[in-house]
Amino acid sequence: MRRTSGPGRDLRLEMAAEDVVDLVSHLEDAGIDAWLGGAWAVDTALETQTRAHDDLDLVVELRNVTRLQHLLREMG
Repeated sequence: MRRTSGPGRDLRLEMAAEDVVDLVSHLEDAGIDAWLGGAWAVDTALETQTRAHDDLDLVVELRNVTRLQHLLREMG
């Protein structure tokens, strides 16, 4: 059986470090404060990508959710 969540799950679409940097840059340009969580937060602290990722745990203030959604739609 394929694992779709948790450690060892099958990746659906790999997210590269450049994708994360690009998104964070767009957030900064838009004035949206954001915090990374999960494995990308660990990789950011280590300043290296330690494994493949297919998601990003991102935290924003509730008041910025609509702006974030708009930004993500613009980015495709």
